[in-house]
Amino acid sequence: MLFGLFVFPGILGAVAMAQSSTATASGNSAMSFMKVHDSAGTDVSSYSIVLDDGGLLHPIKTGYALFNGAIFEGWLLIIDFVLWLPGYVMGFSWLNYIATPLRAMGKSFAGQLNTPIILMTATTIGAFFVAWFALRGYHAKMAMQIVVMLGAAVLGTLILADPLADVLSPDGWIAQGRDVAIEFDAGLMGNSDPQPTKLVATMQEEMADGLGSDTVQVWNFGHTLSGACKAGWEAGEQSGDDGQVKAAIQACGDVAAYKSIQNPSAGKIGTGLLFLIAAIPQLIFSGMFSVRIIWSVLDSIYHALIAVVCLTFGVYIYGPTQTATVRNLVHSGFAVGRMVAEVVFLGGYEILETSLLRQAQGQVSAVAILSGIFTMVAILQSSKLSRGLNSGSDWISNRVALAIQNGAAKTNGSGGGGGGGTAVGMGSVGASRHGVGVLATLAAASAFDNSPVTEWAFNRRTPLRRFSKQEKATSISQYGVWGAPGIGGPNGFYVQSMMNRELFSNAARRGAGRDGIDTVEGASRAIRSAVDVGAGAPDLHGALIGAGFRDGKVIHAAIRSWGIVTDDAKGYQVTDAHLKFVAAAMNRVVNSTNRRTRSATKAEAGLASHENVAADLATLEAAAHGFRRAHQGGVTLDNGRKGNQLKWVNAYMKDQNEDRLRVLGALASGDDLERYAVKKQGVWVPAKRTAGSPTPVHNEQQLMADMRNDGIDQNAAKRMWTWIGNEHAKRVRVSVTDLMADPTNAERMRRARDEVSKAQSTDQWAAPMNMPSPWALLAPPGPVSSATRDYPDWMSDVADTLHRPRPGWRPWTRRGWRQ
Repeated sequence: MLFGLFVFPGILGAVAMAQSSTATASGNSAMSFMKVHDSAGTDVSSYSIVLDDGGLLHPIKTGYALFNGAIFEGWLLIIDFVLWLPGYVMGFSWLNYIATPLRAMGKSFAGQLNTPIILMTATTIGAFFVAWFALRGYHAKMAMQIVVMLGAAVLGTLILADPLADVLSPDGWIAQGRDVAIEFDAGLMGNSDPQPTKLVATMQEEMADGLGSDTVQVWNFGHTLSGACKAGWEAGEQSGDDGQVKAAIQACGDVAAYKSIQNPSAGKIGTGLLFLIAAIPQLIFSGMFSVRIIWSVLDSIYHALIAVVCLTFGVYIYGPTQTATVRNLVHSGFAVGRMVAEVVFLGGYEILETSLLRQAQGQVSAVAILSGIFTMVAILQSSKLSRGLNSGSDWISNRVALAIQNGAAKTNGSGGGGGGGTAVGMGSVGASRHGVGVLATLAAASAFDNSPVTEWAFNRRTPLRRFSKQEKATSISQYGVWGAPGIGGPNGFYVQSMMNRELFSNAARRGAGRDGIDTVEGASRAIRSAVDVGAGAPDLHGALIGAGFRDGKVIHAAIRSWGIVTDDAKGYQVTDAHLKFVAAAMNRVVNSTNRRTRSATKAEAGLASHENVAADLATLEAAAHGFRRAHQGGVTLDNGRKGNQLKWVNAYMKDQNEDRLRVLGALASGDDLERYAVKKQGVWVPAKRTAGSPTPVHNEQQLMADMRNDGIDQNAAKRMWTWIGNEHAKRVRVSVTDLMADPTNAERMRRARDEVSKAQSTDQWAAPMNMPSPWALLAPPGPVSSATRDYPDWMSDVADTLHRPRPGWRPWTRRGWRQ
């Protein structure tokens, strides 16, 4: 838009000003050949805008004057073309340059084709169709074929003598059509005795007065001039002397006009831009219709030349060649008719423009705006005129060809009777007239594009597509992967690599339970289940979505809490991974609840939102569940009865005494037991302490002696060692479950924290011993109990499932496992 308003006119103005620098009094030499004059005889190309250039002392005025001058020269070039081009085209003087050589070429071309051998060949083929129609009983077609051949023989001799005479001669179709159009335009102007040449010149002069002279005066002086001022201005423009124009305006007494000359301003630039914008549609319209008129003339000549071939050979042969003859003759004549209509339209537009300017009475700016609007409307309407003329030409050609091919008889719906049908050789004309020609073309292009033959020819599929080469390269590269053995297919490696998504989702769904979807607690359980089957942090969001979770806040809070606890657990010096995770989760709960409950303001408390605290609690519950699941019991002390073993471990769990754990670990490991106790007269007593020896303290020696006297041996000690680990897991699980039942109970929070802390202490005390931690030792088997007798009955179903497929099992399909 900025280019059209400023840059383009500036370029035109610069060119025009450069040409003006070598011009004489007649005006701009670049445009003087157009010889467009107004009613006073002033050459339009000699118009100028006269302004005070200010000089060195007034640079702003100089800038205004230069910018006005550049825009003016660009506008003048456009207006000169607008005034000259339609008149030049409608005058048809340009046709004289091509008429003589084209007529000579047409005669030579016809002479080369119109030979006896070609005529005999064409008539022989035409006679075959006459005989064929006679044998088949198509008498009307036979008669029409004979009439066409005889008519072609008679008319062809006359036409082929000078094929383009009827088109290009001074009294030919084009000249007569031009005269008819001009006479019609003269009637619109009220001229009852028109002369085409004078009429065109008159229209040019009146347009030059309105679009040229009046516009320049309003631009230069702010209004149109009259009387002595106008005469002085015309004399000055004809002389090409700006000083004479200034002197004439000053002498005639038009103070406002002279003041406008002396004071160039931004307002004049705005006026110039208005006239420039209004002139651009006029240039488009004049150029478009001038080209259409020339095109129509050349179209008529072209079809006349093609008709030469048709009249020497094609017209004698039934079918498409006769249709081609009819089409070219009709199009040649119709091109002249289209030229007439376009000349009438262009002349009528100029008459309307002239009348509008004549009635303006000095209101040039308003008329310029209206003129631009009228021009745009005329451009839009002219497209309808062009489509209508083309459709009419095709319709007449089709009707004449149908009459010839059907023997002037009415046909059924498919043959073109009363209302439709397409002649042989007309192609898709009928479809085009009804607006589906474009669709037919697109359908043909689509069929070509998708044809296997096209694929073989271009070595790629759908070559008309924009990215067909890239699609080919992509297909080849993908085929290299998917075509490899074992990669593709419903059970290929690629499908196998994605099966973990189903595994994670199913595990998360089972972990959440039916009532756990979109709850924080259910999300943590789902994450625990997914992690159990191998899901990592990047897999958790997809697993929850696949399990049915849709609450974004719940999903985010649960995954965030799990990720933080997992990261925090790496810093805990605990031997058991499950206990390490529980400790980190407990610490996270303590921190988040303290932040929420001990903040001075709600804003600070908001840092630990209720969603995040709830997620931390749920993570703790899942961690405690995992801890207990890994150490869920199975160690029976005292053969299921209350005895010394159970009494001893309960005492440890009650007072959490490090000495007890150290002594138990020593007995379980068999580590130099003589240092602790010795057996004398059937009773275990504390070992005698030797000076300087690493003998345990007296309390540990007494504890060892008591344990040995209670009948606890190394095997029982190992089982008691594992039992302590399991008991810690149980108590942590129970305390956390109680906390989850009522998170508002601070005492339950303290109890859960205490149980986790005790388990950590046990792990810490056990670390220096020559024993695995209570959570890493597989307890040796104890005495055979009565429950062993029922063992085969309980394990029989397990054995069946282990060795045989379960009933109802089916192979895996793309939809998953068949249940």
